[in-house]
Amino acid sequence: MADNRDLPSFAAGNLNDPELTAALKSLELTVRRKLDGVLQGEHLGLIPGPGSEPGEAREYQPGDDIRRMEWSVTARTGTPHVRQMVADRELETWFVVDASASLDFGTVGRSKRDVAVAAAAAIVHLTAGGGNRHGAIIVTGDDVVRIPARAGRAHDQALLKAIA
Repeated sequence: MADNRDLPSFAAGNLNDPELTAALKSLELTVRRKLDGVLQGEHLGLIPGPGSEPGEAREYQPGDDIRRMEWSVTARTGTPHVRQMVADRELETWFVVDASASLDFGTVGRSKRDVAVAAAAAIVHLTAGGGNRHGAIIVTGDDVVRIPARAGRAHDQALLKAIA
């Protein structure tokens, strides 16, 4: 990971487009490159985890987990039913950013704006891919800008530019 002094500063607000793009690209994390080769989260597991949502009910078959018994459907039909679980496949991440003048305050080396952009970039880079979507609500003090959640690298870069 880069030294804190090497990170770009967004506090001045005067980075032109090529400089802004280069500054945002420099925030891409080494961790992201290490995770790219791993198929973590790309495939459905055999047993849905706690983040799963309840799906359709079906009739009980021998070998089904009785903890998934759907008692209300069983009572209505008179035959045992279990609830099938639907695994979460996509992640939708929303950023709510206060981009008012208060973000220009900070320490000698970093403003709060720098930290906000770096945090948003870290989250975007770590959660990008696999159909995951990112959106933002940016409050500038005068108005509220809503960027709808979409997937894709181009949208992620545009979102980070808007936050910066």
